[in-house]
Amino acid sequence: MPLFGDKKDTPKEDRKAKKEEEKKAKEEKKKEEKQKKAEAKSGSQIKHSSSKEQPPKEATPQPPPKDANDSPPPVTRVMSSPKLNAPAPSMSDTEDPVSFGALINNANYMDVLFILGPAKINAHQCIIESRCVGLLKNGKKKKNVTEVEIPPTVSVTTFLDIMAYIYTGKVPYTSRKDEEIVLLMAASEKFEGLERLHWECEHQLRERITMTNAHRLLKLTDDLKLKFKEYVLQYCVAHYTEFIGNKAATKEIGIELLQEAVQAQQAKSAIPAEPAAPNDTFINDFKALYDTSNSSQSKFTDVQFKLMEMNIVGVSGLIWKAHKAIIAGRAPGLQSLLATYGADSKNPAIPIKGFSPECFEALMKYLYYGDRNIPTKSACELVEFARQYGMGGLLRAVVDSMRRGISKETVLTIMDVGYTENMPQWYEEAMKELRPRCVRFLVENLTEIDFEKIREKKMNRAIAPAVLIAIQKLTQ
Repeated sequence: MPLFGDKKDTPKEDRKAKKEEEKKAKEEKKKEEKQKKAEAKSGSQIKHSSSKEQPPKEATPQPPPKDANDSPPPVTRVMSSPKLNAPAPSMSDTEDPVSFGALINNANYMDVLFILGPAKINAHQCIIESRCVGLLKNGKKKKNVTEVEIPPTVSVTTFLDIMAYIYTGKVPYTSRKDEEIVLLMAASEKFEGLERLHWECEHQLRERITMTNAHRLLKLTDDLKLKFKEYVLQYCVAHYTEFIGNKAATKEIGIELLQEAVQAQQAKSAIPAEPAAPNDTFINDFKALYDTSNSSQSKFTDVQFKLMEMNIVGVSGLIWKAHKAIIAGRAPGLQSLLATYGADSKNPAIPIKGFSPECFEALMKYLYYGDRNIPTKSACELVEFARQYGMGGLLRAVVDSMRRGISKETVLTIMDVGYTENMPQWYEEAMKELRPRCVRFLVENLTEIDFEKIREKKMNRAIAPAVLIAIQKLTQ
């Protein structure tokens, strides 16, 4: 009998059933928790993938508008050559051939639009007029762009090869079929200024012609009424047996061309000699563009550079006019700066600091037509600029100038820039070879060198110890 109240003992079977019920309840609870977690995860994914299910964001309170007099002064970006501690951009030590290939069909700074049916190709008037004025002959000015319709006989592929010749001075002949070169030759006859391109096409075809392709070239040059047909015809006559023996090919060219070949064989005319090559004017064309950019004959200049703090008596800020397309084509690192300034901008002139006029002139000559004859003093000024904007070709030209320009006036400056940090490996290797030469020159001309410049111009502190060590070794 229970001692406290009327509670009775639970039978064994009832206890077992109760345990089973508790076990089932726990399992169902676990399943529910697992299902809730899965639903929560799925909901989170949907929420991130669908903006509609995201809760609306609370509007961020905006500060009251400031008075015009409270606005900060505009920030002026300055093109300069400061000494930075940033890592050096990737730069090779190979020479940088003059090329504006990156500008082909590039909309940046374009002011010419060539129309070839549905296709449109961007171009730059300063380059086109310098290289092939005939392309602009039928142009029509519309706002700030000159539109030119190209004859339908010129394909887009052919016209892009013309652009490659104009912008780079080269055509990828090795990847072009014989027929494509014939079509390029035909197109070059339509525009004044492409005489050299025409000669290159003819030269390529003379090198390629064999009795395997002679029949096709004869038919194509005849269809296009090209003068080069005469050379192909006489080539066929010179190999008359093979020419006549290829029945399938002679059938394709037609009876009229076959009769013409028979008559030419009877006349026994000689194969026309290759015409003399016209001068390659690529570099001179861009040199002429540079020479006129700051004269009264300048055309299409759309940016100005203003040289500041030159310490020249009577001169306070020299203005230098230029073409954005040329600068961007050769120095892509300057594009963001060029976008901020220009003829249509509130800031027409880019301020220049840290360059002498001679140095800036050398830089412009290099950019326009690849002039590597950089004065040594200017070369030293350009070291950090070339590093900052990743211009490996310019840095290579600078190093060459320093190597050949060691003198009493330049040796300390060369030593100073020779210790510039964060430079490409090849530059550091070149300086390891150049610095000892400078030290030897300093020791040999010890009494004629103004060492006060090291302190006045805050040159690298390693210069003086290097010279003292070299003197010490000589006295031992």
